[in-house]
Amino acid sequence: MSLFGVLALWGFGALRLAEPTTADVPGVRLRVVQASIAQTIKWDPGESARILDRYLTLSTSPAPDQPTHIIWPETAVPYFIAEDAGVRNVMAAVVPPGGTLVTGAMRRTADVHASPALLNSLVAINASGDIIAAYDKIRLVPFGGYTPFRQILPLQKITEGSIDYIPGDARTSLAIPGAPLAGAMICYEAIFPGEAWSGGQPQWLLNLTNDAWFGTSSGPYQHLLAARVRAIEEGVPLVRAANTGISAVTDAYGRIEQSLPLASSTQRFPPP
Repeated sequence: MSLFGVLALWGFGALRLAEPTTADVPGVRLRVVQASIAQTIKWDPGESARILDRYLTLSTSPAPDQPTHIIWPETAVPYFIAEDAGVRNVMAAVVPPGGTLVTGAMRRTADVHASPALLNSLVAINASGDIIAAYDKIRLVPFGGYTPFRQILPLQKITEGSIDYIPGDARTSLAIPGAPLAGAMICYEAIFPGEAWSGGQPQWLLNLTNDAWFGTSSGPYQHLLAARVRAIEEGVPLVRAANTGISAVTDAYGRIEQSLPLASSTQRFPPP
């Protein structure tokens, strides 16, 4: 009986993988920017302008087919862009006509105790520099995004800064103009299965992450594998933008169609 079960599962999997699938959406061309900003300089105030300029340069480099949407990774640039119209205007200059720039960003807020707090967000910016869509990360890493039992434990976050992040309200599908409904996942949200989506079932997954913390260890490879499982689980393509890699596009079965090696930098992928 156990052998029959194994064969049945194998047969079902083989049949499903044999079904045709496509990740192409007519008229949608994504440019995914992997800038490979080292963690040692990522939050250095003296490097802020250079980091932003690197993203802008990679976003505007020549390509045979110009992109309709540009995607930057988690907390891509060290600015509070929601509060800085000047920086948003500079970013808006690289937005394709009628398109959108999607980027990870920090946003300041106040938690339930009215203390300073941060949101780890994904925002979409149009060519006018307006934030037209946003998602706030709901699953935070203990001692990375926040310090649990801060009033009791004499410990600090292992990440930059002393202010905690707080979670968003719900896992939300993102309406990005000109693109199918996207399922937003920031960093290690990609390891959690079976999430319910607010705003409708996504037609593709968008995972923004900063894996620079892991260097060239096995961490980025494991994180990519987890994200691929989410694509299989949801039955939709995945687009992953990682600061230092591994950025990738997969089909709805988690099979990698294109990817960038760890610690390399370039910018262009086909659409989801």
